[in-house]
Amino acid sequence: MKPTNNNTYVLPAILIISIVTDLASTYYSTPDLKNEANWFVVNFHLKWSGLFLVVFLSWCLDISLYYYHCTQFKYFPARKKLLTFRDYCNFHLNYCTDSFPVNKSYLVDILRVFANGLGFFSIRLSIFLKFFFTFGNILNGWIVKYYNFDLVSKNSLHKKFIVTSVNSPFENNSILEKLTIWWAFNEQEVESVWLNFMLILFVPILILTFIKKEKKRIDYTLSVGLDLHSELN
Repeated sequence: MKPTNNNTYVLPAILIISIVTDLASTYYSTPDLKNEANWFVVNFHLKWSGLFLVVFLSWCLDISLYYYHCTQFKYFPARKKLLTFRDYCNFHLNYCTDSFPVNKSYLVDILRVFANGLGFFSIRLSIFLKFFFTFGNILNGWIVKYYNFDLVSKNSLHKKFIVTSVNSPFENNSILEKLTIWWAFNEQEVESVWLNFMLILFVPILILTFIKKEKKRIDYTLSVGLDLHSELN
């Protein structure tokens, strides 16, 4: 029976699209990278060549983990046979691919399980974050190009600005203009609070999806092992 994880090119393709949009929006927002928030750019004062290298290495890591997850941990259709809790206990940490059981050290098994989880989570989180930062980069680019913010009150608690548009294409679109100006004053809060809140919602969904996929895979592996054990006896 063939495994069900055949669409192994969909997420890598989406990841590439998210990387391209992130880099393009970064160039649009801050061509000189002075306002780039990437940790490596900020701490190592990288230029575009360094940023490309960081993005490439990150892409290689995500892709390597993802294809390890897809190729070493095969997902088959669930069997009709119901498994008991004892069956799961006997499975221990032996994450099998083609045979049952697998006699390996627990340390190796733990590392394989950890890499399997990273392969599932890392590429999805990268896609989510890159599209999020693409959205922010586009808004920052609009702010720099089409608006001036003049400080009129230096009160540390309540700073006041006069916002003037400079040939803004959004003058006739109040929604986009309000969104852009709102982002200018709330970007730090969005990235420090709202982003964490979205991750709190997003990560549990990924965890539940991963558990469901793993249960289906373990069900099949155990069923094959139990059937084989019955035939041998």
